[in-house]
Amino acid sequence: MAKKKENKQSSWFKFFSLRKKKNSNPEEIDEIIQPEGFERELEKAKKKFNSFHLTKNLKVGEQIERKDYKIKKNGSNLYKLESSNFQIVLITGNSLQEKDGLTTGVLQIQEADLSRALQREHSDLDSFLELWKPQLPQNNQDWKQILDWPIFWKQHILLRLRPDSLALLTVCLDRDFSDFFLEMATRKQKKILLDELFYLNQGKNSEDWNPHTKNKTLLYPDKAIHELYQTIDSIKVKMDKEKER
Repeated sequence: MAKKKENKQSSWFKFFSLRKKKNSNPEEIDEIIQPEGFERELEKAKKKFNSFHLTKNLKVGEQIERKDYKIKKNGSNLYKLESSNFQIVLITGNSLQEKDGLTTGVLQIQEADLSRALQREHSDLDSFLELWKPQLPQNNQDWKQILDWPIFWKQHILLRLRPDSLALLTVCLDRDFSDFFLEMATRKQKKILLDELFYLNQGKNSEDWNPHTKNKTLLYPDKAIHELYQTIDSIKVKMDKEKER
C-alpha cells in the first residue's frame, strides 16, 4: 500500500511539473541578476551615460554626423544644426567667455528686459547684466564647496537628496562626488545607492519599464544637478542662521 501511495504522489508531481513547464514562457521570466558591486556598477553607468550624452565631451570645432544631418559645436553651449534644407543655431544655455580682455558669448533675454536695460547708459557688462540678472552657467566646481563643510552638514546633503538623484550625481559628476558619498554615507545609504546604480544600468527607471515613475534615468542629469544646488542653497541658509545664534 505504501508503494502505491508513493507512486501516486510521484505521478501528481510529474503532472504539475509538466504543466508548469508547458505554461512557462522563458521570455516572460526575468533572469535574476545581482548588482556587481559599487565600483563595477558605477563604471558601467558612466559608460552608458557617456554613450547617451554625445555632446558632453565634444570639443569646439568638432561635429557629430548622421545620415541626414550634422551638428557642430561652435562654442560653449553653442551648436549649429544643419542639413541640405536647414541651418539652425542651437543654444543649450547662456554662455560667456573672456579672452584677451574681451568678453564674448550668447545670452537669452526677454524683449521687455532688454527694453528696460536700454533706458540707461552702461559703462561695463556687469552694469548691463545687473538689470535683468541672467542665469549664467554655473561652474562645475561650485558643488565642491560642500567638501569643506562640517560633517554634520555634509550628512544633511545625503539625507535631503533623493536616492535616484544621488546615483545620477555619482555618475555625471567627477570622482570627488562619489568619494564624498562613500566617506559620508551609512551602510544602509550605500546599499540603497548600489541598488539605484543597478536599476540605472538595467533601465528599470525608464518610462517603458515603470510608467509615471518619478525616478530619473541617465538622460536627466540636469534635474539631479538642479536638485543638488537647491539642497546646497537650502542648507547654507540654515548654516547662516546657526552662525547668528
